[in-house]
Amino acid sequence: CCSHIHLRRAPYTGNYLSDTVKRTLSYKKFATALKENQTQKYFKENDNWLSLDNIKNHSGNKEGSFWTLVIRLHLYLRTKHLYSLQEISSIEDEMLKEIGWGNINTIEVASSLKKQNKWNSINHDIYWQVKTESQSLDSIKLIIDSFNPDIIFIFNWDSAKEPDVFRGLNAIQDTSKSVAGLLATYSLDRYDTKVVWCPHPNNLRYKSQNINGLIQLIASSLE
Repeated sequence: CCSHIHLRRAPYTGNYLSDTVKRTLSYKKFATALKENQTQKYFKENDNWLSLDNIKNHSGNKEGSFWTLVIRLHLYLRTKHLYSLQEISSIEDEMLKEIGWGNINTIEVASSLKKQNKWNSINHDIYWQVKTESQSLDSIKLIIDSFNPDIIFIFNWDSAKEPDVFRGLNAIQDTSKSVAGLLATYSLDRYDTKVVWCPHPNNLRYKSQNINGLIQLIASSLE
């Protein structure tokens, strides 16, 4: 579903969703927890991965980083200033604790497993069975019903995922505030939460765009 650094109601709440999980606790730890019937402990430790130190370390101010985009965007929407990591003080740290993070794929996608050279070590029939069954959990409806965020940002432009992401919801695209290939905005019938869907920041270089430019587009679409 979604993890929070420090769950609280803030002046603005945003949940930031990526494509898939790669860098939380290892599969071996999960297998051990499953064998020892300690899955709840594993899930709690996994949830605790989301911390200021971890997201800053994974950002590293790199232009293609999901966390660089999340940090800059969240602080920009709160302060109208584009921060680098070196500029962030304890005041901005408190704002970053408002972040909620999740994924639009409950089960890691095959392309990611292949990049990590893990694909050939798993049973493909079982993987696709589990992947198919998990699609009902990929909807953002659970996040909205649980946390009621002001906005959900999705950074992975994959129109094939729309039926799963919006399952159980009536999503209406606002074409007047969308930018082809870069930004799609949606309202949800019977909910106040807005959805903004953009490419992963690592793909922006192929679209003659960068993180700061995308942030400006997003901010304009929310006015």
